[in-house]
Amino acid sequence: MIVGCSQCGAKIDRRDENRFFTCPFCRSSLVLEGGRSFACLIMEHNGNDAWVRALFSERLETTGADNGPGTLHIGFTYYPFWFIRMTDGTAFARPAAHMTHPELSSIKVPPGRLKFFDEADPPAAGVVPNTIPLEAVYGGEGERIGSIRRIDLVYLPVYSARCTRGGTPHTVSVVGDGPRVYSTLPPPTERAISARPLVFFGMVLVAMILAGLLFDGILPKAAAVLAVSVVAAVLSPVIVGPRRSGS
Repeated sequence: MIVGCSQCGAKIDRRDENRFFTCPFCRSSLVLEGGRSFACLIMEHNGNDAWVRALFSERLETTGADNGPGTLHIGFTYYPFWFIRMTDGTAFARPAAHMTHPELSSIKVPPGRLKFFDEADPPAAGVVPNTIPLEAVYGGEGERIGSIRRIDLVYLPVYSARCTRGGTPHTVSVVGDGPRVYSTLPPPTERAISARPLVFFGMVLVAMILAGLLFDGILPKAAAVLAVSVVAAVLSPVIVGPRRSGS
């Protein structure tokens, strides 16, 4: 079979059955799919378990998941994705292997340096084999197929963790150095705006005004207002509630 190199355009006589091969002219790593060649790339990554653990912990806390001892186990591996770039400048990635990470069904490829994947010199972390053909990925894109500018098979570094919420296991993932957390947990929501703080501080203001009107003299007025302020400061966390931010 004669195959054109997707990188330099050279014609290559493929006589073996291996889908992964190297162009003898430009030394690009390629994968054969549907009679065409595509670049086979991998994202360089040095790893940062401490940073990822902090992201996971924050995510689990904001969603109310159980984050007790033994529930957060971080793993790291390289997963293959079909990285499809469109002529309008948009891009999307789809899993190129069957995985137990449904939250990664549609991801955004984070910034990072891509280099050709060398099967003879794989990374220290595990590499998941490519098992999903390209047609199964973009076949559902319909009319968008004619707008595809470039397709690559990219191995991305994926941190994954297992956690438990309500007795149900969930997966949480981070891709490379990207700040986005992918999770099967419900997304954290902002607290609904409550009228309690407005009512409470309105009552405090009224109490201060009354304290100033009921007492004669500067010192008694100041003492009464100060007393109201102290009581308000003590009761505020109870009535208004602790401050909590969503993410």
